[in-house]
Amino acid sequence: MKNLLLKRYIQALIVLLFFVANETFAQINALDYTLQKRRKAEKFESNHIKDHLFLSGAIGAEYLKNDNSSGLSNAIGPKASLYVGTWFTPVIGMRVGVEGAYLPTGNVSRIVSLGLDADYLMNISAFAAGYNPERLFDVIAIAGVNYHSSLKTGKIRHIPGANIGLQGKFNLSPLVDFFIEPKLSVYGDKIDYSTQWRQYNLAGSLMAGVTYKMVPDKQRASLSLFGKGAFEHLFISGGIGAQMLLSRRVVDMSVKNWLGPAARLSIGTWFNPVSGLRLSAEGGASKWIESNYGKSRYLKTVGGSLDYLLNLNSAFGGYNKERKFELIGVAGVDLVYGVKNGDKNIVPGIGVGLQGSLRLNRNLDLFIEPELTMYHKHLAGETSSRFDLLGNVYVGLTYNREESALRNNKGKFVKNSFFDNMFISLSGGGGVLVSNPMLSMSTVDRLSPMATVSVGKWFTPVSGLRLSGSMIGLSTLNKKKQLIHEAVAGGEVDYLLNLSSWLSGYYPERKFEISAFVGPSLMLRSQKIYPVVNAGLIGSWNITPSWALYLEPKIGWTPNRKGFNDALATYQMVFASASLGVSYRFVGYDKASYHAEFEKSDSRKFFVSLAGGFSSYFDTRLVRAGVKDQIGGIGRASLGRWYTPLSAWRVSVSGGAVPSYGTSQTTFGDLSLDYMMNLNTLFAGYKPHLFDVNAAAGVHAALSLNKGKFNVTPGISASLQGLFNITSGFGLYIEPQLVGYLGKFDGKRKVNPVSSVLLGINYKPKSPQGQRKNMSVDNPNFISLSIGSGAYAMSMVRSDYSAADKMMFDAEVSVGRWINSVNGLRLTFASSSTKVGGRYNIDKGFNLTMLGLRADYLLNLTQLISRDVDSRFNMSGIIGGGVAFPKGKAEGETTYNFTAGAQFSIKVLPYLDLYAEPRISVWGDKIDRQVSPAKFDADGRILIGASYRF
Repeated sequence: MKNLLLKRYIQALIVLLFFVANETFAQINALDYTLQKRRKAEKFESNHIKDHLFLSGAIGAEYLKNDNSSGLSNAIGPKASLYVGTWFTPVIGMRVGVEGAYLPTGNVSRIVSLGLDADYLMNISAFAAGYNPERLFDVIAIAGVNYHSSLKTGKIRHIPGANIGLQGKFNLSPLVDFFIEPKLSVYGDKIDYSTQWRQYNLAGSLMAGVTYKMVPDKQRASLSLFGKGAFEHLFISGGIGAQMLLSRRVVDMSVKNWLGPAARLSIGTWFNPVSGLRLSAEGGASKWIESNYGKSRYLKTVGGSLDYLLNLNSAFGGYNKERKFELIGVAGVDLVYGVKNGDKNIVPGIGVGLQGSLRLNRNLDLFIEPELTMYHKHLAGETSSRFDLLGNVYVGLTYNREESALRNNKGKFVKNSFFDNMFISLSGGGGVLVSNPMLSMSTVDRLSPMATVSVGKWFTPVSGLRLSGSMIGLSTLNKKKQLIHEAVAGGEVDYLLNLSSWLSGYYPERKFEISAFVGPSLMLRSQKIYPVVNAGLIGSWNITPSWALYLEPKIGWTPNRKGFNDALATYQMVFASASLGVSYRFVGYDKASYHAEFEKSDSRKFFVSLAGGFSSYFDTRLVRAGVKDQIGGIGRASLGRWYTPLSAWRVSVSGGAVPSYGTSQTTFGDLSLDYMMNLNTLFAGYKPHLFDVNAAAGVHAALSLNKGKFNVTPGISASLQGLFNITSGFGLYIEPQLVGYLGKFDGKRKVNPVSSVLLGINYKPKSPQGQRKNMSVDNPNFISLSIGSGAYAMSMVRSDYSAADKMMFDAEVSVGRWINSVNGLRLTFASSSTKVGGRYNIDKGFNLTMLGLRADYLLNLTQLISRDVDSRFNMSGIIGGGVAFPKGKAEGETTYNFTAGAQFSIKVLPYLDLYAEPRISVWGDKIDRQVSPAKFDADGRILIGASYRF
């Protein structure tokens, strides 16, 4: 029985050779052979050896006969081979190559067999029927010797051998053959680490593969058709796949336990149709077994490689840019950083591979690439190994650069003004912290929502810059390793590289394009600022030449080991995110015509506005204490001017209070200077709009008061204003704003983000067209009466007061005169009532009435700007001072009173005005018999009244 299988192999081989010979000699008469002269040796038309070179690769299975194997499945394993050879004549040739197999040696154990083969080749078809390059099918006999290394866990053996076989070759084209090759091999004993009674081992294999044949020079396409220049044929490729460690420590593991993930990103160029270089960054992971203890270990690698590329199709068949499939040989050097169970090494290596590339279109290829790299034994860290083999298989895409003749003739990049090719984008998405070791959070807990607003500009079809602001609800761990959600703000500057334009030329009608970016940013987390380096890709789908949807994967890394968390100090942590957004690109902004039309307009360039609303800290305080306990009030008065149809400046004075945790608050006054941009004009050109969207960015200086301490704090802001133009001069607006105060605005933190939502009115008076002198007015004298309500500062801090208790009630009577259309004076008697109490809720408080006599100066801003005495609407600034007399349960001290505000009036009759008057007042300390930490008291109020002119 032991010789039964060998006998069957020999019988099958004899039968196969018989049928092949019978078919070959079927049309040859034996008598003719007897009578004719001896056949001359077959020769090629060309005697150059290079014209008959070939390269072949094959995969298949090998059966290794072993007395310990039970069943056929325990004796068969996969096999691969790679050969290079030449035909000296149409009949005689030779080949040398390498082959490897993964073979069972019983029911459990396995070996890895790697060897060198040298074979003599005889083309039986050419010998029997003569040389015919057009023949569809050839039969080739094979005989040769081999030398194999057999690897088993912790062991290695070197075994000589011999083989015979047949190859059935189908000539698909002058360049490519497909073949099937059965082969019988004899190996020296103990290749499978067992002793055979016959003192040798028998193996049978069946392989299928492809041969690339050198096409003679006369039939080969000219290489001169290939474009010149080292960077003319750049390409970028990316792939994902599997990685496995191929060495003696893994041969006893099942294949599924070898595999781990792998990824690679490459850039390269073809210097000519045959030769190219490729630089790659790659990483992966695989599993192996420690031979001394039999424990499973994990190997993680990250590194780079420099590879030489040999295009076999061009080398053997000449250059053909219309070719759909190409086979590319790869050989190069690697340098990887390997980590395995705390052992870390930087290890060099050399590798080979083979890439099959399928052309999808003129620029895009789909490829599959297996590769094998040999490293020093330190990669996996086992001293008994002389080397470690790392195998990778990648599947991916290659994007090829367009030829220069096509790149330069696709479209014109418009640059009529600075605003052309600017863009604004808005995106939302999420991210996770990825680290080594991983933070102890569930997958759901890791998710961090984020939103980003960006503005940028493409300076060329290839290069651009982008400024971005982001807010992230970061899911991370505190010092106690507890899950927390933090509000994180960031500002980023990115360099943009449009890969589609760089590789394929600028084409304004392109529907899909890919851009890469890299840049620094500053991240604000837990009142600390951390530097971050960001990189990523942008895939844009251009719906129109201006509007696009985009997907943006990004990775951020900080050199601070605790930049993203407080529990784990490591450099091996990144924030990986993906965002989906919309972008608008400005094309065709006609600066000259828009500015000319702007100058011819009705000259409403100046504007004044008044707004009030709500404010709060925009950080974790808003979440921890509850939204309702964190909302304060804010008021703002502004003066500005549109100096182009696109741009304006705005100066604002604002004041308000921001609660913190419901127990304290920050009272502040703020002076700001903003730059404003009309997005409607930028998007759609200059023309009157019913609704305008204005973006603003500015600088601030704030004076804040918290628990008796003053702080002067600078800040920066961004806002977006939606303005509804009721008339050409009057509008209503809503404006959300975010201000970052960089200092101890609240008396504690170094950075305080304050958000607000403002509702306001906007007035644009006509600019003067001639006479600019102040003019007299009819009925300059006036008597006015007003009532209103507001909030007293010392009442607002009382957490035990109801909303009604915190309100103050006011009534005023004034007598005054307008000296001219711009300047006026008035004398005011005022009465204000409120409930006041101790600083820290010591008593229940008492009612206080403050009587005052005050002189006010009035500045009519509308007339100052427009000199339009017939205007029905006027806005005036107010500043004044006087004396205050307290009345209450226990009278305080008589003291001073200063006020500042604005009056918005509308003329309903020639002698009657109705007005609204928001103001801020400052009182001397102890008017309420309380000692104020600020050494003064303050309130904010708004009054509504009527003024009679005579």
